[in-house]
Amino acid sequence: MLTPIASSFDIPPTPAIPPGLIATQSPPENAVDPFADANSNPFEDAAPPPDQKWKFNPLEIVRRPFVPQLQDELEVKQGDEVRIVQAFDDGWALAELRNAEGSTTQGLIPLDCLRLAGQSLPSFFASKRRSSSSTVNTTS
Repeated sequence: MLTPIASSFDIPPTPAIPPGLIATQSPPENAVDPFADANSNPFEDAAPPPDQKWKFNPLEIVRRPFVPQLQDELEVKQGDEVRIVQAFDDGWALAELRNAEGSTTQGLIPLDCLRLAGQSLPSFFASKRRSSSSTVNTTS
């Protein structure tokens, strides 16, 4: 024989809290409100350290080819000249490539494409760092 499953009607109600157990006093005068600073967001990423900034020549020469894998990436060949529009701390950059007709195409390329043969990646990144911002917008 099956036994019935308990329904919500079989569960007793939660008893009321006696009036004397609820704290009604104010916090101490020296208590710190962690949410008092309206400009502070505990979930916001900290500002990048000052050494996470980039510097590029007006035109950079591509040293290593790159074949795009995604639609927003830009194909570049060794010897192409690109303008870095914006560099990102993850090792990628938004680049602009001018074709023979004078029109430009923008897309993402790995910064490694600009590294000289034999140059270590850490020394390449160190040579491109500047202390003014984590991304450099060179459109102006």
